[in-house]
Amino acid sequence: MLINVTKGYIIASNIEKAINYWKRMKGLLGRISIPNDYALVIYKCTGIHTYKMQFDIDVIFLDKDRKVIEIIRHMTPGNKTDIDSKRKYAIEMKAGLAPAGLQNGEELYWC
Repeated sequence: MLINVTKGYIIASNIEKAINYWKRMKGLLGRISIPNDYALVIYKCTGIHTYKMQFDIDVIFLDKDRKVIEIIRHMTPGNKTDIDSKRKYAIEMKAGLAPAGLQNGEELYWC
């Protein structure tokens, strides 16, 4: 589960953790879609790309304290972000499903 601790609500009920090198590298590649309640949490992530992806995604970047530092909505296939060393986690979910009221500084938790 992915929870907004600051505001007390569930963002996604089904999460997958990309902790090891191969899972982080693969990310969502090879999938044609993901469920609405799904989020991929990528550890040690300073930037992402959507090359060869099949669908748009929303991306939430977090710092070392799991606080939101950037939100990218509707990232289309074939794009990439710059590298930013402040980013420690990336959360990828289906485009349009990152909460509309989510703001920088809010703390997220997953289990």
